[in-house]
Amino acid sequence: MTNIEVGARLKAITSLVTMSTVIDVGADHGKAACDLLVSNVANKAYFTDISSKSLEKSQKLVNELGLNDRAEFVVCDGLKKFDNVESCDVIIAGMGGEEIIKILSESKINDKVNAFILQPQKNVQKVRTYLVNSGSKIVKDFVVKDDKQFYFVIKAVRGEDKLTELELYFGRTNIEERPKDFLEYLDMQRKLFDDVVKNAKRVSSEKMKYYELLQKI
Repeated sequence: MTNIEVGARLKAITSLVTMSTVIDVGADHGKAACDLLVSNVANKAYFTDISSKSLEKSQKLVNELGLNDRAEFVVCDGLKKFDNVESCDVIIAGMGGEEIIKILSESKINDKVNAFILQPQKNVQKVRTYLVNSGSKIVKDFVVKDDKQFYFVIKAVRGEDKLTELELYFGRTNIEERPKDFLEYLDMQRKLFDDVVKNAKRVSSEKMKYYELLQKI
């Protein structure tokens, strides 16, 4: 079996999967689900994408790794074709926050999902707000640095939850544990917003609020 190289972002995502069945939504290259199969964390992986052309990348990697007997490919929008799937973890990574919210809100299998592992590219606060308002509890929420970029990774399960203002803006795990990548992220954000506040003729109330929370934290 060929080895598979997975960067820090995807490794952070796959480290949160515990179920033997996983659905990788918008799988694209398929590295996340393949890593789970290769490491035997997952016994079965569904690779999904709205584009059949894009899904061919996953199929190619699965073929190269000899994982065909444990992989299934589904062309669909989000989770719309998963009516009878068994208990599973679901990965939704590399999409905008509003697209992730749309997929979650249209899913018919949320009661069968053990955990959603999400990696929004933007609008992270909106994702957090949606989760706690729709019967989910955030159990992990942290920043990971990968190739000079910072990414938020969230794991949510069914349950009740409330977020403090700092958790809403910066992530629960980051606030509680202060991991190294988060401290570096904060330093970068502080320098960025120092410049914004000092040099901009007008700063929006939302940016000013964020800047005040940066100073507080």
